[in-house]
Amino acid sequence: MKKKIKIEGMSCGHCIIAVQKSLARLKLRKIDVEIGSAEVEYDESNLDEKELIKAIEDAGYKVIHPNMKLTLQVLHLTNKLECSYVVKYK
Repeated sequence: MKKKIKIEGMSCGHCIIAVQKSLARLKLRKIDVEIGSAEVEYDESNLDEKELIKAIEDAGYKVIHPNMKLTLQVLHLTNKLECSYVVKYK
């Protein structure tokens, strides 16, 4: 089975390596990790989706489930119309 998993909290190459290492402990056919997501291929008879989620969470990141809603909170607005923001999934 192929699965694309969205991940919250990743921001750099170190994050990618941390998720790759954690997922590499599982019996996966393929692992492709980018900032904000991982695409994996695995045999459903040997691995449960909960194990994938646990591996990502054990690496220190949060899996974004498909039914989660995206919210954008503007924290600061300047006269130059620039802003700082936080993206959260609920």
